[in-house]
Amino acid sequence: MFGGGWRPAGVLAAAGIVAIDRMIGRLGDDHVHAKQLAIGLAEIDGILIDPASTETNIVLAQTTKMDPETLSVRLAKLGVLVLPYASQIRLVTHHEITRDSVEKTLAAFRIVLAGENHGPSAWC
Repeated sequence: MFGGGWRPAGVLAAAGIVAIDRMIGRLGDDHVHAKQLAIGLAEIDGILIDPASTETNIVLAQTTKMDPETLSVRLAKLGVLVLPYASQIRLVTHHEITRDSVEKTLAAFRIVLAGENHGPSAWC
């Protein structure tokens, strides 16, 4: 992605240093949040997921009520970013995701998949 002759290696190296120095110790939090997200998604009509398959900070789920692209666009309008990934959606937890973020994400999924159109104020 950076190209064969890129010279600004310090940008990528700085990110690696931060990851090693500050993120490894809290990576377990990301895994916990991903598991909570997977468990919550499993309870929502329109999502198929086996929470036991979520072992890292990546959550993959099938959608049954709308295609992944449409779901991702509607969730984005509520401030939740997911990636359409083939026939699934992909969510990734990281250092900025908290338990509250997980709850807001699940609320956004419920709103979108229930067909409600109340906007962000309905779940913030």
